[in-house]
Amino acid sequence: MGLKWLARNAAEPRVYIKGDSQLVVKQLRGEYKVKNEGLKGYWRECKEYMNEMEVGGIEHVKRERNKRADELANIAMDRGE
Repeated sequence: MGLKWLARNAAEPRVYIKGDSQLVVKQLRGEYKVKNEGLKGYWRECKEYMNEMEVGGIEHVKRERNKRADELANIAMDRGE
């Protein structure tokens, strides 16, 4: 959802992606393959959005340092946004 929003609204030409799932970060960087069939569609969608913008980097952030972003993501998911 964050990548979708960025692809449509980012004011800056270059974006930096941070996430608290080390697995997802490594998959988006291409360090790990996406083996779970249920996640492959999400991965493809993320890569499509990333292709619409200049990604300056993808960084893992420990969950305890990412609480507010996690709260906002959960609110958006609950609303179906």
